[in-house]
Parts: sequence; structure tokens; C-alpha cells
Amino acid sequence: LETVKEAIKGLNSLSIGMGWDCDEEHLAILEYVLETFAGNLVLDADALNTLVGHLELLKESSAKIVLTPHLKEFSRLTGLSIDDIKKDEVFIAKNFARNNHVILVLKGHTTVVSDGDDVYLCKCGTPGMATSGSGDVLSGILAGMLAYQDYSLLTVSAGVLLNGIAGEIAESKNTDISMIASDTINCIPDAIRRI
Repeated sequence: LETVKEAIKGLNSLSIGMGWDCDEEHLAILEYVLETFAGNLVLDADALNTLVGHLELLKESSAKIVLTPHLKEFSRLTGLSIDDIKKDEVFIAKNFARNNHVILVLKGHTTVVSDGDDVYLCKCGTPGMATSGSGDVLSGILAGMLAYQDYSLLTVSAGVLLNGIAGEIAESKNTDISMIASDTINCIPDAIRRI
């Protein structure tokens, strides 16, 4: 925790949760960050799993928060089954974002991005992105964009779009079977040029 305190001092954008475990130590880190950090905060991976049962921390935080769950993580957060979520992903995502004061990025074949008022659907991306570390790439893109753009639904949606286009370019170079997360990273400059 002391290392985390020192590391986040002075930052205006932060992404956490990748490579974590769900234990008391990481819950303490998550609580500390949500209580003290006032910048743009992306929660992914085990930060989302650690958040299960502690959603009140989101409402009490002064951070501007983005959550990036896939369906299984979102199921844990909401207590709803994946089948129930799939019946109306947009409605459920929008309500969750509104009720918890976050921008939600519900990752999937069509990624749903909502701030609780509006919704954007991102249909770009490829099956090759369903590989270990791809969510981490998206979180890094979002944290990077939020370091110099306003916290807004448009900024987050643009990050999702950039990630999807980079993934499509990576797949065209590497095929969906052999693709790894770093292939998407390597294609970010190409995606920026295309946009």
C-alpha cells in the first residue's frame, strides 16, 4: 500500500487491477485509491472482481471512474446471470452506469459504452482479440487517452474504437488464431493513422 501511495502521487490518470489477486491486501489498495484519488481511474480485471460486494465505494469516490468488465465480470458485479444480461445489455449497462456514477465499458462482440445517460455501441474488433492481455491493452489505451482528454463518454468511446481498429489491423497481419495482445499494441499507430 505504501508503494501504491507513492506511485500514484501527482497522477491525473490511472488504470489498476491487472495482475492482481482478490484478497484483503488488494481490497485495501482499491479502497485507498477510490477514497483518495481524484483523477481519471480505469478499473479492470481483478480490480473489478475485488469490487464485487463493495459497489458503494464507487459512489463515495471523487475519482472519475471507468469500469471495463467483460460479461462474466459484469455478471459478478451485478449479481445477474450472463443470460439475463444478454437479454438487454444496453438497458442493464446504462442503468448500472447511472446508478454507480461511472462510465461502463461492457466488452463483447458489440461493446456497450454508457455514462448512464447515453450509449455508444462499438462493433469493431475481432475474435483474435479474445486472448489473454487484450483487456489490459484497452485499459492502457483508455488511461492514456484520459491523461490528455476530458473524462467523457466520447473520450472513452474513442478509446474503445481505437482499440478495436488496432485489433482488426493486427488480425489482418497475424490471423485471429496466432494473434496475441501485443500485436494490437503494435498496431495502435496504424489505427491512429486510419482514424
